[in-house]
Amino acid sequence: FDDRKLPEDFRFSNTDSQEEEKTEVDDYYWDINKYEFRALDSWVIEHDKEKTLDNYYLAACAARDCINALRAGKRAIAWNSNHINCALENTEVIHYYLKSAVLTGSYDIALDIVTEDSVIGAMILHDDERAKEYLPNEFELISKYNQFWDGTLWAILHGDEKLMNNCIKDYIQTLRWQAKNFGVDITYAIADYALPLVRLAMDRGMKCTLNVYELPLELLEGGKTC
Repeated sequence: FDDRKLPEDFRFSNTDSQEEEKTEVDDYYWDINKYEFRALDSWVIEHDKEKTLDNYYLAACAARDCINALRAGKRAIAWNSNHINCALENTEVIHYYLKSAVLTGSYDIALDIVTEDSVIGAMILHDDERAKEYLPNEFELISKYNQFWDGTLWAILHGDEKLMNNCIKDYIQTLRWQAKNFGVDITYAIADYALPLVRLAMDRGMKCTLNVYELPLELLEGGKTC
């Protein structure tokens, strides 16, 4: 499982095509997408680490603004409004808003998106015993649906480097299956849900041993904290 080559038929993104009546929340949400796509373009096309991290950082700021607007009672009305409006109540959806902040090491922004009363919040504060309280006691009790995110976090919190790598490997294989079966797209070029978890593992002295294109670990060297 060692593949650093990007498939030749990757399509590249059009980040400015959204034309629809939108609210402030919709605008923030679209900014998240826009900057994340620009980050992908910056990495895949230009291989520009600084520009890639700049765009992920801007995506993190937009995510924070979107969550704060939702907390203030504002709502989205555009194409993805159901997904957007349930973010505060759905722990699965909140991962989308959180990932760019953790990827860039912008933990102050991450803690504006989630509170310390969450597994990621507690981990950012290095309160790992508290973080464990938000996950099942045994790995086998994690549902298959949540096995990538919760399973990887469980492995990190329990210091199981081999299990962590296996969880991420399974996730990468799923991304490749999706790319093959649903059309290859640049959104599969970086495993931007996995990289934030790798950063949390690295904070604890753990190592990701996967050498694959989708995990450009060089993006985790340092980070753009504000």
